[in-house]
Amino acid sequence: MNVKTAQDRAAAMSKADELAAQAKAGELDDAGKTELAGLVEEVKAFDERVSKALESKTLIDAVAALGGEPKTGEDGEKSGEALTGRKYLAFSGRKARAMSGNLSKAMLGGVGTKALVSSGSVVTGTPLENQSPIELQRIPTSLLDVLPVKVHGTPRYRYLRQTSRDNQAAPWTSGAKPESSYGIESVDAELTVIAHVSDGLNEYDVLDNAELAGFVEAEMLHGLRRAVEAQVIGGSGTAPNLRGILNTSGIVVQAFATDLVTTTRKAITALESAAFVPHAFAMAPQVWEAISLQRNTGGSFDLGNVAVDRAAQRLHGVPVVVSTALPAGKALLLDQSSVRVDVDSAGVLTKWGTVGNDFAENVIRVRTESRFGVSVLRPGGVVSIETE
Repeated sequence: MNVKTAQDRAAAMSKADELAAQAKAGELDDAGKTELAGLVEEVKAFDERVSKALESKTLIDAVAALGGEPKTGEDGEKSGEALTGRKYLAFSGRKARAMSGNLSKAMLGGVGTKALVSSGSVVTGTPLENQSPIELQRIPTSLLDVLPVKVHGTPRYRYLRQTSRDNQAAPWTSGAKPESSYGIESVDAELTVIAHVSDGLNEYDVLDNAELAGFVEAEMLHGLRRAVEAQVIGGSGTAPNLRGILNTSGIVVQAFATDLVTTTRKAITALESAAFVPHAFAMAPQVWEAISLQRNTGGSFDLGNVAVDRAAQRLHGVPVVVSTALPAGKALLLDQSSVRVDVDSAGVLTKWGTVGNDFAENVIRVRTESRFGVSVLRPGGVVSIETE
C-alpha cells in the first residue's frame, strides 16, 4: 500500500492492527509478516513527511484557515493531528476484547499463575480506532462509534462553537466585496468522571475460571459505554452531568410530519438546506422497527427496498445507529463535523480490591472509570427529530 494521504494512513493502520492481532495469536504467515512490516514502514514515512511539512509556518497557517487545529500546547495535541485523520471510540470489538483480556492477566498475576492478586489496577489508553464503522462499511453499535474524538491533556478545555452562518460570497468586479458573517462563541468545558463498581466476585470463582475477570471487565466497559452515550445524547448540563446534544441551544428541531419516513426525510432536507451533510441517524430500536415495518394503505411495506436497506442499516441512504440512550419520542440526525466526544489522555482506569466485609468473605470488586466530555461545535448541524 502506498500511503500518500491521511485516508491512506488510516486504512494502513487498520490493516496493520488486524495483522498485529494475528501475529499475537501466532496465526500470521510469512507473507503476512512481510505485509505488516511494509505497512509500518509506509506509515513511518508518511509521518515523517507530515512532520517536515509542519515545520513550514505557511502550511500551519493554511491548515488553521481550513479549520484544522495546529498544536497550541495547552492540551498537548500532536502538531500533525489535523493532517493525520480523526479518531473514534472503540468500546466494542477487537480493542475492547483486548482490554478485558488484560484485566484477567493482571488479576491472576500473569499467564499461567494460579494466584489471585488481591488488589491492583490496570490503566489502558482509551480504545480508539482510526476509522468509524461507517467508513469500514460496518454497522455501528453505538452513537459513540461514529462521533470523532479529541484527547485532552488537562480536564479543563475550551472550544469554539458556531452560533450563526451567513455566507455572502458572490462574483465581484469592483467596489466593496461581499461580506460574510460567522457567529462564534468560546465555550469553557471540563471533563467529567463517569464510573461504576461491580458487585462482589467470589475469589475462588476468579481463580477457577480465568475468563471470569475478562468477562466482568467486558461488561464493565459495556456499562461505561452506555453511560457515556446517555450523557452525550441527553445529559442535562447540571453538574456533574454533561450537557448533551439534546440540551444544547441552537440545534434544529424537526416536528413529526405524517409518519416516520416523511419526518426523517424532512430532517435531511433541514440539514442540507443549511449546507450541512447528513452523516448518521440515531434512533431507538422501537423507532427503527416501526420505520422498517411501516405499510401503506394497501397492506404492502411502504418502503419496499428503496428507503430501508436492512443489511447496511440505512434510511434514505443515510446510516442508522440504533441507540437505547435516546429518550422517548426523540431521534437525531447529525452532520459529522458538528459534534465530538472529548476524553483525557490518562485512559480507562480499572481497579479491583475489597471494601467493608469483603476481605472476610473472600469477595473482590471491580471499578472501571474514565473522564469524558461532549462538544457541540455546530448546533446547526444537529437535527432533533420528533418521532411521535
